[in-house]
Amino acid sequence: MKNIKYIVIIGSGKIGSYLANKLSRLGHSVTVIDTDKKSFSRLDENFGGFTILGDGVDPNILKQAKLKDADYLLCTSDDDNANLMVAQMARKYYEVPRVIAHVFDPKWEELYHHFGIEVLSTVSTVSDLFITGMFREDM
Repeated sequence: MKNIKYIVIIGSGKIGSYLANKLSRLGHSVTVIDTDKKSFSRLDENFGGFTILGDGVDPNILKQAKLKDADYLLCTSDDDNANLMVAQMARKYYEVPRVIAHVFDPKWEELYHHFGIEVLSTVSTVSDLFITGMFREDM
């Protein structure tokens, strides 16, 4: 792979572990942070990245993850508040070029955008896909 990126992922739940596994298979350098050691069991046996047991809002954990060297921070924890805090820290203090956060509650989307954080909202995305499917002409 020509353009290897360093990616830090907050949360090793379903979304975070899926991303970590896929990005690792693609040859990227991946570090996953989670507070629950059991969550790392979702990572593939041949996962080539690193895991850090700790809270992503802890500056010492972010330092250990070398967040200042990251090309991307992906916030995938199930806590919108924690995702916003980590994302803000990454943008302001670590100057991570791309910060993308998963948001459970769509009401948070505007606030994330206000802070320059890219957002993926499962609720908004899936709802939009349903509506598009409902009003699509039969093929």
